[in-house]
Amino acid sequence: METLRHEPLDILPNREKDMTEHQRSYLERYQRLSKDLKRAHELKEACNVWFEIAKANRENNLLDTKERLYQFYDVVKASG
Repeated sequence: METLRHEPLDILPNREKDMTEHQRSYLERYQRLSKDLKRAHELKEACNVWFEIAKANRENNLLDTKERLYQFYDVVKASG
């Protein structure tokens, strides 16, 4: 008897822009089911944006990186 195997649906590790349509449909479904999951995903995306900027800034613009990190902290605090 053959065992059916399914690929894991890893929607949270992926950036939303890199998701397949299938992954995005699941994400949208989960976001409709839970405001908390929707907010968690929004925070994850915001963190990824900060991280990409920090990588681009490297050591050349640490002040900007630090300022944007504090802005991210404010977004997290405001989320509850």
